[in-house]
Amino acid sequence: MDLVLALMVPEHFTDQHLALLGQVAELFSHADVCAELRAAGDAQQLFERISRRTLQFSEV
Repeated sequence: MDLVLALMVPEHFTDQHLALLGQVAELFSHADVCAELRAAGDAQQLFERISRRTLQFSEV
């Protein structure tokens, strides 16, 4: 395992928590996305790549 993602959500955001987990599962199911995340040089690049890809998949 080389990609790990942690989510911190308020206890009462159960539905949002499950929706986020679904988005993460979708992202991590694509080899090209995983490769792009692995190539990030720092936390800012990682955040930008996750944000861009999440937006991309939500528009489909």
